[in-house]
Amino acid sequence: MKYLLVIVVFISFFSMDLFGKSSTKRKEVTERQDFSLRYSKNIYNFWISYFTKRERKRFIRHMKNGKLYKQVTDQIFRKHGLPTDLFYVGLIESGFNAKIKSRAGAVGPWQFVKGTARHYGLRIDRSIDERRNIFKATEAAAKYFKDLYNIFGSWELALCAYNKGEYGIIRAIRNGNTRDYRELIRKRLIPKETMYYIPKIVAARELYNNPKKFRLPRFKNNGAKFAATKSIRFNSSVNIRKFAKKINLSYALLREFNPDIKHNIIRVKKRRTISFFIPNRVSKNGIGSQFGKKYAGLADRPKFYRVKKGDNLTRLAKKFDIPVKNIVNQNNLDGHLIKIGQKLSLFSHPDAVDRVENQLYRVKRGDSLIKIARRFGTSVARIRSMNSLKNSVIYPTQKLFIPSNS
Repeated sequence: MKYLLVIVVFISFFSMDLFGKSSTKRKEVTERQDFSLRYSKNIYNFWISYFTKRERKRFIRHMKNGKLYKQVTDQIFRKHGLPTDLFYVGLIESGFNAKIKSRAGAVGPWQFVKGTARHYGLRIDRSIDERRNIFKATEAAAKYFKDLYNIFGSWELALCAYNKGEYGIIRAIRNGNTRDYRELIRKRLIPKETMYYIPKIVAARELYNNPKKFRLPRFKNNGAKFAATKSIRFNSSVNIRKFAKKINLSYALLREFNPDIKHNIIRVKKRRTISFFIPNRVSKNGIGSQFGKKYAGLADRPKFYRVKKGDNLTRLAKKFDIPVKNIVNQNNLDGHLIKIGQKLSLFSHPDAVDRVENQLYRVKRGDSLIKIARRFGTSVARIRSMNSLKNSVIYPTQKLFIPSNS
């Protein structure tokens, strides 16, 4: 839906004489603007009927979600000098469902595709997708809206560009020889979906602000829970389950505040910190970047590695951010000698860093995981987890790590 914004193209576009006249300089958004939009009354009425009848249940669900985040979006848009009514763009784009993904690959409350999201500083990889985080994604959306307004000079065209893409609206302006929103619609240079977009936003705003008038329910939740948050930064990788335990916060609540997290362990890349959001009531005392050091590199480390020419343990330890002694112990190496083609195990389980401290047991004939677990006072589940076993099958001479507290 949205394309990567190339500022250079837009600057050259608006600095040239498009219509045989010198183009007027656009005033930047430096303070909150009135969100006054021109729209078709007939299309507006269509959306009012659509949301209150055919899609009534869904719109109510979207209103309920929106209540959770209205304070958050208002705070961020005010900080950027933007109209808080931009909230209703998110309401019709996603219903503020952080998990939603379109057929075109747009994700999160503001429905960003990867290119645009990354251009505005959002991280997307195997560990995290910040398009799903209401705090981070709204910051990116605010910057994007500001750029669109400064480029097109009107909220009608800026919102059309948000829906259609900047280049689509630029082509319409070129072909129509005008920047007037209504004139572009009259000449049918804007796609039907985009023509319906502005009235749709206005209809959503009317319904959200006047639920009683349209016999819609009122929700008591004012979003205070999400508004009363603070961010904390890590400069090394972190196990969020253990982090939640450390700060006496429910793991489920931490995930609710940070839906961009895909896995329990998040790798923090060099020179780029990662931020988490936690309730204001949680004290920052004792919480710092040192907490995550123990888990550095586990998130993206492969389970196995085939030794190549020129490899040595020191180089591999640095590459995968794992101590040399861990590689030696995990693979039962005799000293630091490795051979080309040798397959090395690089545990990706959170407990892997502790395995060097645990007992190493060699399976004997007649052993089973149940017998071993009872002998060492632990559980089958812990042994399987510690050794990344897919099932309970073991064989004689096999080496198993046994939890150190057994």
